[in-house]
Amino acid sequence: MKKKSRFLTGLLSAVMALSLFALPAAAVGEPGSEVTVNKTTSVIDEKKSGSITIYKYLHSEEISSADGTGEVQTPPANTKPLQGAGFTIYQVMSKRDLIAYYNGDGKTNAPKVDDYFKKNSDGSVVGYEAKDLAEGIAEKVKGTGKTNADGKVQFTGLELGLYLVIETYKPDAVVEAVKPFLVSVPMTRVKTSGNKSGELTEWLYDVIVYPKNSTQIAGITLVKYGATGADKDGAKKANNVLEGVQFRLDHYNDTSDKTDKWETITTTDTNKEGKITASDLKPGKYRFVELGYASGKENSYIINKDAVYEFTIDKKGEIQYTTKPSESDNWDFVIDTANKTIEVYNYKPDMDKNVQDRGTNDWVQASDYNVGDEVPYQITVTVPKNIADLRTFKVTDAPNHLAYVANSMTVTAGDKPLDEDTHYTLDTTDPENGFTVAFVPSEIANYAGQQIVISYKSKLLENAAIDVNGNHNTAKLIYSNKTGKTSDPSDDTTNEIEDSAIVYTFKIKVVKTDEKKKALAGVEFDLYREVAKTAANVLTDDKAKALGLEVSPDKAWVKVNTSKLVTDTNGEIIKTSGELKNEGLAQGRYALVETKTAEHYNLLKGPIYVELKVVYTKTVTVADVVVNGKTTKHTVEVIKKNGFKDDKDATITGTTEINVINRKGFTLPRTGGFGTLLFSGIGALLVVGGVGVLMSTKKKKGNG
Repeated sequence: MKKKSRFLTGLLSAVMALSLFALPAAAVGEPGSEVTVNKTTSVIDEKKSGSITIYKYLHSEEISSADGTGEVQTPPANTKPLQGAGFTIYQVMSKRDLIAYYNGDGKTNAPKVDDYFKKNSDGSVVGYEAKDLAEGIAEKVKGTGKTNADGKVQFTGLELGLYLVIETYKPDAVVEAVKPFLVSVPMTRVKTSGNKSGELTEWLYDVIVYPKNSTQIAGITLVKYGATGADKDGAKKANNVLEGVQFRLDHYNDTSDKTDKWETITTTDTNKEGKITASDLKPGKYRFVELGYASGKENSYIINKDAVYEFTIDKKGEIQYTTKPSESDNWDFVIDTANKTIEVYNYKPDMDKNVQDRGTNDWVQASDYNVGDEVPYQITVTVPKNIADLRTFKVTDAPNHLAYVANSMTVTAGDKPLDEDTHYTLDTTDPENGFTVAFVPSEIANYAGQQIVISYKSKLLENAAIDVNGNHNTAKLIYSNKTGKTSDPSDDTTNEIEDSAIVYTFKIKVVKTDEKKKALAGVEFDLYREVAKTAANVLTDDKAKALGLEVSPDKAWVKVNTSKLVTDTNGEIIKTSGELKNEGLAQGRYALVETKTAEHYNLLKGPIYVELKVVYTKTVTVADVVVNGKTTKHTVEVIKKNGFKDDKDATITGTTEINVINRKGFTLPRTGGFGTLLFSGIGALLVVGGVGVLMSTKKKKGNG
């Protein structure tokens, strides 16, 4: 009978060990040094105490497992330690009862986990959580603990007995808690394939258990797009991705004892495809935090400084919003659950500078005007979606040979005018002859993604350039290159977008000579420009006819010069400062009327007509260039390098030269000259001769 009892005791110990421990795994570090194998005879040493060490590992797929041995084992591949899993142990059988059981003096049936949980009316277990324990079991608790970073939790100094182990806290990464199990302290060393000494003959007082959990491992890809204004759809459609944007990936460790439970997994930059891919993410809460540009990767898009893109991976390995962006402080981003991607957008403003074409009234990048004209300009600003989070957003206009016309500005968004001192402030002292419009970001937040138009005029000054370079009117949009307002202006770094429009003006060069190319000084002219009949200060048809000018139903003439155009000793017109003369002229048809000629020369028979017809073709190249960390949009107008073209495609300059020739008149003889004396002498001789003939006749009559 005793032989049968001993055989039964050994057999029960082996069965319990094989059935209670589901997954073998290895301890971390030097596992052999942390477990004491107490070799005894077949008799339990009742004076000893024991321990239960639990190692918790995760796996994302089904893996083969070996039977538990109560000793150190090697974990299967593709498993990871799980931190923060909580376990509670209950002593459900005392030392005396356990020894009695092993000695065959107690119950004949082996204890089962279900024995310690409440049952339904049909005898099934209500549940396997702590709240479902049968009456009196909860009071038998002997310890509670959570696994550390190695997935380990240990209960030491335990009285010998049978213990029920329940996973009472399940981290987010766990799909399903392990089913409660029983651990005998001590237990008999079981038979293994290693055929180690002491198997089936020795007791283990320090028992190691490797219960398994399953989890879903997911991968997620962040894609960074650059959008102008608020056009996310356009950015995605054009695949306008941003390289070199730096992000930090954090995981929310709900088991951490720290106040800040966010723990950094990695920090990395978007690649050439604008992507960051993170793999092997277990269920839980995560966030990408936008940090800035990697060195040398700066561009015109605004960094969402320290913006948080938070998401959750659920038990099925699917990605979802933790809270929708519209319901939280998260920056707007889009989760594509089907493709497991997070689309994050950076925004930038834009600006276009144009001048009104003098002939068509269209808004173009280049036109021609007369010196003294008030030239209309427009600056169109596209407001970024994140305007409210910027500190600086302003436009400066620096003209070349032009000057801002006071009180000529209007600022509108759509058909709505913006208010100075509310939406923006205007400074007309800086830059010189230009202005600065400084917008108030918080006040124009309602116009995010829309366009604001600044309309104004600048006067073309008398020192205007008459060459292929023209007269640039350059505007700059200066804006914060990262979100986040700061009380310290020095913390606010900026980007610039630059654009310009060009005004050309031309010259008629008059060279006055005679037919022998001798320069004639002192010749005076008036210059007239052909304009529409409705223009201001035009000549009446009668006055035009009196000057010999052509007249027509829809065209008229207006005088250009304010004082006489007078040629110098070189035969060229002298320009007096401040006067409107023969230069600084827009394209069109002109008439030169000579009002005074040089001595001994005749006036011209009528006006000389001159056509200013200059073709200023240009090639526009737009490029983003980073200089000292600032991105500038350069709009480059390349005029034909060798000069302008005329309507016949011949190369010309901005000056049209005409050679006006005057010819000498015929000189009449002076009164009282040599001819008069000659005729007087002949007359006197004739008189004397006549008197002689008369006296001779009288003598003949007297003799007869």
